[in-house]
Amino acid sequence: MALAQRRSTDKASNGDAWDGIWRSYESFEGELPPEYKKLLGYGKSQMIGRPRDIFRRYGRTEEERQYYAYLPGSKATHIPNDLVCIPKGASACAFLLGQWIAQDLLPPRYEQTESFIASAYPAIPYTIPRHVTTTPTRFDIRDLAPTARSCSTSADGKETILAFKKEWEAPYKLARKLRTRLRDAGLLSSTCYFQGTSLRNLESVLRYFAPAYPSQSCAEMGPGIYATKKLSTAAQQAGETGAIMIFKDVALEELSVWSPGDEDWEALLKNSLGYGESGTLPAEFHAADVIVGPVCANISDFYGSTTTPIKSDEEQTVFCSEKSAALLRSSLCGIIYLTTDELDEQEKADKKAHTKAVHNSEPSGMKPTTGSASKGKGRRTKRN
Repeated sequence: MALAQRRSTDKASNGDAWDGIWRSYESFEGELPPEYKKLLGYGKSQMIGRPRDIFRRYGRTEEERQYYAYLPGSKATHIPNDLVCIPKGASACAFLLGQWIAQDLLPPRYEQTESFIASAYPAIPYTIPRHVTTTPTRFDIRDLAPTARSCSTSADGKETILAFKKEWEAPYKLARKLRTRLRDAGLLSSTCYFQGTSLRNLESVLRYFAPAYPSQSCAEMGPGIYATKKLSTAAQQAGETGAIMIFKDVALEELSVWSPGDEDWEALLKNSLGYGESGTLPAEFHAADVIVGPVCANISDFYGSTTTPIKSDEEQTVFCSEKSAALLRSSLCGIIYLTTDELDEQEKADKKAHTKAVHNSEPSGMKPTTGSASKGKGRRTKRN
């Protein structure tokens, strides 16, 4: 399929101006501005642009196109109008709004309810638990999210998972560092899945963990719990102040897995976005526990229009039944909290405190056991 073309000049030959948004599914004529080139290395984004331009182009309502387009760069807010990366599979405007809500950047405002009664917009703070540090540590899941439901079968009902926080950086760099840390902690496997989400959505997911529509995605393949095998993709979906859930040893052998063909995939997109014809979904969709398929590269353009969907090289997995959701929930083994705070000094302090705690917990004169020290040396390694 031929890609659409964009020109980097102010006016293209046909008189159309470039809207300032780079799209992964369109070829680009001319020289791309250097600030865009820099962000291309952050990962495989759906698009790169400034929030104001994105809302003016992709806002689905007059409010999104006018009110939210006014906010970035305004003196009334702290929302910058700097270039941003929109991950593949996410509705551009919904993703940005989710990020702003998570960072408490939206100004106080009122929304109309269905009964036309003005109600205050609830500003609920969602923050990283205070006891979570840069050192991977095991916590009872209810110490991370008080409303979380434990899936433990023990008498006390405690379910412990590993959690730590990491400073945000370019997704591909972040993924490389996280992969090393997760490997050291024994949390990586060939059947490992990740989900990037906001702290706000994390709270509700840990409470219910049911196949439903995610808050920052178009849910292009229907309701379900969306996951990916790419850590960099999950990092990009989580954003600067989100979280990454880690699911280890997810075995799909006992589940019904459906990979839709081209026609079924397009029909699924149209139905999921609300303008498909009734009765166009095959029986495999209704019987599936898990759906595996490509992310739509031009989902923001495709939403509510007759644009032909374009498949990307990014694969996503949707756990869409109670059976598959229960399997995924039982495989949850860790949560990574992302932050824009500088953690270099804190990370050094955490490592020092952790090493001291391990040293103090060992009986005096105890010799390192096999596997806990380097060969030929008496130095102990960090324990998780």
